[in-house]
Amino acid sequence: MNISFLITKDFLQGGGIEKYTREVSRRLVAHGHRVLVYSTRGMGPSCATWEGVDIHWLPRFRPYWTEKSAASVYAAAQAISSRFNPDVFHLHSVAAGAMAAALRLRKTPCLLQMHGIEWQRSRWGVVARSVLRLLENLSFAGATAVTAVSRSQCDFYQRQFHIPVTFIPTGAESRGMVPPAHLAELRLEPDRYFFTAARLVREKGIHYLIPAFRKSGTGWKLVIAGGSGDDGGYFRSLLELAGGDERIVFLGHVQEPLLGELYAHAGAYVQPSEIEGMSISLLDAMSYARCCIVSDIPENMDVIGAAGLAFRSADVDDLAQKMKRASASREIDEGLGKAARARVLARYSWDAITSQLEELYQITRSAQIAG
Repeated sequence: MNISFLITKDFLQGGGIEKYTREVSRRLVAHGHRVLVYSTRGMGPSCATWEGVDIHWLPRFRPYWTEKSAASVYAAAQAISSRFNPDVFHLHSVAAGAMAAALRLRKTPCLLQMHGIEWQRSRWGVVARSVLRLLENLSFAGATAVTAVSRSQCDFYQRQFHIPVTFIPTGAESRGMVPPAHLAELRLEPDRYFFTAARLVREKGIHYLIPAFRKSGTGWKLVIAGGSGDDGGYFRSLLELAGGDERIVFLGHVQEPLLGELYAHAGAYVQPSEIEGMSISLLDAMSYARCCIVSDIPENMDVIGAAGLAFRSADVDDLAQKMKRASASREIDEGLGKAARARVLARYSWDAITSQLEELYQITRSAQIAG
């Protein structure tokens, strides 16, 4: 089959949707499919192919809050006139999903994949939320089939739109031992720091994590990996919360191999998010057998089950208590870490996810033909 993905941001280096697309698309190519990804440019090199995946680079649009929508319109126009004839369009979330009706003018089916309920994100104001709900309605009206990465999202959208939504999660890989080659340069001791990796935007809840860490009284450090994105004001507010505490380390955007080391040797991984799709960062931490402390939102609890520690979402005091508990007992950390690794490897295999998508592509294509 020929498959087109719309859209990603910085396909080669981005996390979240970008990592999902990288992992799935390279496996699709290995299975004999041809894949074309439409992506806005990042700061790094822009090669035409990556592991057999063709990449159509789009310009970066500004201001930042227009980027996904503008890039989706631009990509859809390019896809409609392209010589590449896809058997299915794979549309990530509502900005690309809103292009489904136009893309189906090519008689090509569109699979909409939801990674979160976009209009619920705390960064958006009233006008932006209204626009996102409009895009959501257009996406569901135009899509041939729909999938979502968490069961709670599937349930929400099935109630909202009265159509079937297929659950296909995100994935993780089996991780081997990673030596701590670079931690000493950062003045970090293995198993004596909390770690989190996320874009520094409000819904990721880092503004709960920093005061909770300072209240916990632990002798560990707190390591925060992730770029500030386009919300510089939020990043500045985090620096103010940190108050110059030398135990709190902001690393900015981190790539491998350092990223793997930070996961592998963390005393505990913390995910304080207010809203998620299904977090690849959390799955990665679990695959490294880390004790994970998560906010008790449904999307996190679906992933972690009983194989971690949960705190009441947005409750700084409860998070501080869970961090104190994790730092006080290596036995608890190791037991929960082993349980987390076993859970993620049993449930969230990239190979299995790719096979599920291949099956859904065939169903989506058949539905288009039958329609």
